[in-house]
Amino acid sequence: MSNKELRTLLKFEGISKILEVGPATYNRVLKEVSFAVKKGEIFGFVGQNGAGKSTILKIAMGYLKPDSGEVFFYEGDNKILPKQFVLKGRCGFLAENFQAYDEMTVEEVVNFAVATKKAATELSENEILEVVDRIGIRDYFPKKMKQLSKGMRQKVGLTLAVMGNPEVLILDEPASGLDPLHRYEFKNLIKELNAKGVTVIFSSHLLEDVRDLCDRIAIVHGGEIVEVLDLSKLEGDLEEYFVKRIKKIYLSKAEEE
Repeated sequence: MSNKELRTLLKFEGISKILEVGPATYNRVLKEVSFAVKKGEIFGFVGQNGAGKSTILKIAMGYLKPDSGEVFFYEGDNKILPKQFVLKGRCGFLAENFQAYDEMTVEEVVNFAVATKKAATELSENEILEVVDRIGIRDYFPKKMKQLSKGMRQKVGLTLAVMGNPEVLILDEPASGLDPLHRYEFKNLIKELNAKGVTVIFSSHLLEDVRDLCDRIAIVHGGEIVEVLDLSKLEGDLEEYFVKRIKKIYLSKAEEE
């Protein structure tokens, strides 16, 4: 996490988003969100359930369109919309709950993803197997997806996200369902990829992992960025800091009422 480039890679400017959460019921899930991610850093999002973390990541991938504001990646001095960036094969994504057809085998899922990615990136057989073996899913190739635990499904999803040597990884709760050994392996993989220049953006409830991996984090609460924090400047425990920060917000709102 040293010698980071200072150039901005991804920027959100005043992003707001309203989602339909029921019949004729709408919720403003993001409110004027602004932040920037630097090329080569590991940037994390932390917050309670429903804070807006997943929505931010989906907008960064171009899966959701903001209702207001602007989001773009930089290519040199040029601004590129998320969909254009993703279509060039420059970004890998892992959803919080990786989904694939239950009746497909792991090998079929990998082969299907590889065929899709080859439209944007050139993947050799050796490169494919190298990623498969690095993450450790080859032994599961004959198994159907419905036979896998949540942790193993996440490992399959992570394999697909990493495939093709993306410049950026966007991961939503990537360690969800992983046991301690697989969490340890996951963190080592992220450090290894980042050392090779991959920018990593992820959300997590596991503050120990966030503290260990991230250069900077954004604390998200109620659809807003409460604070962007440089972890190298944080003294003390991140969990304690986070809890105090959120409690302060609740107390402030209670006093206003």
